Amino acid sequence: MPAYFRFLALLAFKIFSAEQVDVAVLEVGLGGKFDATNVVKAPVVCGISSLGYDHMEILGDQILFLVINLVSINGLILLAKLG
Repeated sequence: MPAYFRFLALLAFKIFSAEQVDVAVLEVGLGGKFDATNVVKAPVVCGISSLGYDHMEILGDQILFLVINLVSINGLILLAKLG
């Protein structure tokens, strides 16, 4: 599945470039520093609506590790209320 997501992200960026889009809203796959959407070097804003354990094999088995990986995101981060 990760290779498929990377392919879709690459395709989306190619279309964004060809169409010269001004604004794009992206949903991350894995999230944090390992995500394919990290090719966007200067996002204006990043929103996090939930944090979960669905990727704990890669990001770690505690919410703290998920947060540490997510803070590698550059730009303003909006975090929804947790819990």
